[in-house]
Amino acid sequence: MLKIHELIRASGYTLKEIADAVGDTEENLTRSISGNPTMDKLEMIAHILGVKVTDFLCENQEEDELYGVVIFKKKTYKIGNRQDLDKLYDDVHKGYYQVKSFF
Repeated sequence: MLKIHELIRASGYTLKEIADAVGDTEENLTRSISGNPTMDKLEMIAHILGVKVTDFLCENQEEDELYGVVIFKKKTYKIGNRQDLDKLYDDVHKGYYQVKSFF
């Protein structure tokens, strides 16, 4: 689960202020954050908050732990362990071939 809401609260912004800044409604932004946000949306929010997109990933990440975000065929994959990476690998080998990594 992404921790975007926690970082918004910690920054002193409201969700409405962030939604206005990214040109969206509060309702649509909430739905996007809770579901499958685009990388563009994540990058805009991170820029406003002054954080990196990787800061939105789960808490307690260790320095050497595997983590990342990949958008593949308009689906966002959060990579936090070997199983997540295997799932992405399987999807790619099912005939998809365009993977856009953001790290």
